[in-house]
Amino acid sequence: MRVRILIILVFGAVVVLFGGPDSFAAYPQTMTTTSPHVNLPRPDDDPRWAKAFAHWDKREETEEAETALLILEEIAKDKPDSFEAQLWLCRVYYLMAVRKRGDKYFSEKGVAAGDAALEIKPGDDAATVWRFSCLLLSRDLTEEEYKEVEALGAKYRSIRPLPEPDDDPLWAKAIKKYDARMDCEQAFAAIRDFKKLDAKYPDRIEPKLYLSWSYYYLGLAEPDKEKKAEFFKTGADWARKAITIETRNPAANYFFIATLGSYVEVEGTLAMVRHSMELAKALILVCEEQPTYMYGGFSRFLAASLAEAGELSFRVAEMLGFSKELIVRLTVYSTKQEPGYFDNHFRLAQMYISLGREEDAKKSLEYVIDGDPADLKYYEPENRIIQKQARKLYDENFK
Repeated sequence: MRVRILIILVFGAVVVLFGGPDSFAAYPQTMTTTSPHVNLPRPDDDPRWAKAFAHWDKREETEEAETALLILEEIAKDKPDSFEAQLWLCRVYYLMAVRKRGDKYFSEKGVAAGDAALEIKPGDDAATVWRFSCLLLSRDLTEEEYKEVEALGAKYRSIRPLPEPDDDPLWAKAIKKYDARMDCEQAFAAIRDFKKLDAKYPDRIEPKLYLSWSYYYLGLAEPDKEKKAEFFKTGADWARKAITIETRNPAANYFFIATLGSYVEVEGTLAMVRHSMELAKALILVCEEQPTYMYGGFSRFLAASLAEAGELSFRVAEMLGFSKELIVRLTVYSTKQEPGYFDNHFRLAQMYISLGREEDAKKSLEYVIDGDPADLKYYEPENRIIQKQARKLYDENFK
């Protein structure tokens, strides 16, 4: 049965990477996100920019992304001092590197474009993020580079991970209850308010994002297996609705992975078989659109499947161009960029255990157990639950 599950997972991911019958529909050229690195500036000082973006906005088709890349290369060649040209080249090279199974040609070209962008505009955060994303596909980072990663993470630590609209007074009331979700009654009250907002604004993505994560939290906090599965499944349903509005929205797809992946964890083998293609599609999409979600997201997905498939899950990832070393590297990066988010440390520990790296696993778990859940604003409720899970995993393996 395990081999069958992995075959289905491989097939699902291969369909995503190389095309399938249900390709993505068109989507807005800008997406609802709090990330400052997703919606890059779009110059209009050359008519070729519009042509490049027209192809980029259809990037679900690899040929369209390749055409956009050719046009951007022409612009960069003619305008070597253009920061935007080098930044966009770095971004598109990264997409192609992921889509071409971590191809070093594209990742190294992306690093070079990132270097060029940073020569023109030293210290630019967007260029730094996309350059690091390309670099991670090629090699380990140095201690000096990790210091830069830590500084970059600290700069954006106080940004709310979800949008915070203010065009309706009900938003502030709902978000205040959401922030108090450690009290599950407040979480249910927030859900009622977000449902009202969704009814008032059915074409907006923000209520659906909050609803998905609210149900995810309730699933984490719920001890009863059936109720837990129900909360996760409902959260996945809301994430699906968000995706119908913005197909490639990284938060919506990440929440879909988190909720549906957690549902699969609870329900087991048959659920994995049923939903593997959906998970694979969302996973690759998140990798392509926002690496900061990718670092923890990819490891979370693998950690969930390790219990079912063990070493085979790493073999599947390797077939897709993600080696063990790369997966660990991405997750280590996530712990450096956001040390206060306990889930990444916990998932890293799970992977270390599966790899037989017990001392490394022990250190990661001790970091979570000894850490302050309130250090990361907006994520204290989730951190407290992960801290309990870390204590349990530590006791099972090291006490």
